[in-house]
Amino acid sequence: MRFSRSGLWFNPLFGSNLNCYDMLNTASYDMFSEGNQPASFVLSPFNFFISSSGEATRRPLADSSLHVLLILIYYRKCVMEETLKDKSDDSATSDFLLKENTYFSENSYYKALENVRDIECKLIAVDIEGNAHCGPLVRLPFASLFDTLGMYLADETAILLLYSLVHGNSDFLEYVLVRTDLDTLLMPMLETLYNASKGTSNQIYMVLIILLILSQDSSFNASIHKLMPPSVPWYQERLLHQTSLGSLMIIILIRTVNYNLSKLQDIYLRTNCLAILANMAPHVHRLSAYASQRLVSLFDMLSHKYTKLAELKNDKMRIGNGESRGDSLPEEMSTELHIYTDFLRIVLEILNAILTYALPRNPEVVYAIMHRQEVFQPFRNHPRFNELLENIFTVLDFFNSRMDA
Repeated sequence: MRFSRSGLWFNPLFGSNLNCYDMLNTASYDMFSEGNQPASFVLSPFNFFISSSGEATRRPLADSSLHVLLILIYYRKCVMEETLKDKSDDSATSDFLLKENTYFSENSYYKALENVRDIECKLIAVDIEGNAHCGPLVRLPFASLFDTLGMYLADETAILLLYSLVHGNSDFLEYVLVRTDLDTLLMPMLETLYNASKGTSNQIYMVLIILLILSQDSSFNASIHKLMPPSVPWYQERLLHQTSLGSLMIIILIRTVNYNLSKLQDIYLRTNCLAILANMAPHVHRLSAYASQRLVSLFDMLSHKYTKLAELKNDKMRIGNGESRGDSLPEEMSTELHIYTDFLRIVLEILNAILTYALPRNPEVVYAIMHRQEVFQPFRNHPRFNELLENIFTVLDFFNSRMDA
């Protein structure tokens, strides 16, 4: 199963009508337009923001620059266009009808963002036909930008900038994916999800979309299980020792689903969390015991919600001496039951992907399923789940027989 980011709303980013480049010089980036006219003011917010990467503390100027940069990125001017349209009727009063059209003008700052390249990359950008790129070209030090974003990701503004870069610039996305210290970005984002009750909904959505984009890459899913954060001091439920970044990410995503079910009731948020888990599942490596238990508990929790809704449905059908039918249910209840059916199926697909593609590398997942195998039994003959549960019970039968022996 693969979930794509296509269709997600995205506002374009920065650009300029300048054909320019910048040169690295002690954290200062000078830009020049055609004809060598200075235009360093265009990226001066980036200049001040990135130059704070080596600072022990954040600078107010960098904070202000980040806000200015986002204003430049997302500003759209509403333009009103007046056109003359021929009136196709027999009236002699007028031959023309004045019509007003409104639209949002292009943000030229965005155009250049799509073409931003790493200052360390000496290759000339070419299009799919092999022609050299001739649009506005900007060079930035991706390494400094990566490190600076890691410092600021506790703020919603920095998350918005990271989302914009990851979604809008394929070069920066590729750079992020090949970094060996992904915890620089992931740890503050996971902490944001952990403290979801203290953040804004927009902040949570952007973090999840960033993780969804990253989780589409197989190398990302493999590398996060090789990184071992020394500690997770902000996680209060229990001590997490020798827990990989991948296991921590799964724990936090499941916790976010639980929080959503109890507080927010946001289907979009839940779907994104499950989509990320589904993208990660085939590449899971040595998932921790706690993460494995939480994964099985996720199915158990969703199954309780599903069972309660199904019982309400049966109660409604018994009203009127059995003459009422399922379609007499309130539309909201029928829709919610269908949603939970889909959620349960996704969780089963996640477990199946681990058992199919990564079983030898995940003994703790097998143990967690064996320990709680009774939670799957009520759904064994369900028409939406039977083929998925057949595989799970095949694995259970194999290991149960070995245990009995």
